[in-house]
Amino acid sequence: MSMPSFLKKNAVTLLLVAGIIAYVVVAGRTRFCATCAFITDSVGLSETSGDDGGAPGEEVVWSVVSLDGAILSSDALKGQVVIVDFWATWCPPCRRKIPSLIELQESYKEDGLVIVGISADEDGPRVVREFAAELGMLYPLAMADDAVIQAFGGIEGLPTSFIINREGQVTSRHVGYTDKSVFENTILDLL
Repeated sequence: MSMPSFLKKNAVTLLLVAGIIAYVVVAGRTRFCATCAFITDSVGLSETSGDDGGAPGEEVVWSVVSLDGAILSSDALKGQVVIVDFWATWCPPCRRKIPSLIELQESYKEDGLVIVGISADEDGPRVVREFAAELGMLYPLAMADDAVIQAFGGIEGLPTSFIINREGQVTSRHVGYTDKSVFENTILDLL
């Protein structure tokens, strides 16, 4: 018995699609793209220090230098509600979430909300600055480094966001695309 002509012509494509689906299902990564998960793994973002940093209820001590040269840290932002968003310009779910973060920052900045975007782009700050200008990202941005990734207990995939209360404790961790309403419901209780 021979293989139907459709399957013969499209065997490679079907195998590729099946492989991606299997990867996503096995890895449990249904809220972000397989490419994002693969690249995140390959650049080492998912490695952890063995510490549960970033677990809800824990205080996370972290510090990065923003693209503007300012120090962004847990100490400097204590007293404010903070969303720390690990993202990249090449990540489709990250790109989809950014307009919501911009809206949240604009709506709640007077109430004490600060959003910090930490980019995992390997092409450097220039790419991130250009992308941010194009999208109108006016919240503070920084580049990810090993220290900040370890402080948050490693990053499983992109995007990953942490909501931190005024005392500096993580109240929730969101891996993958997260709807604006989820962030809003959480931060309204903290503001």
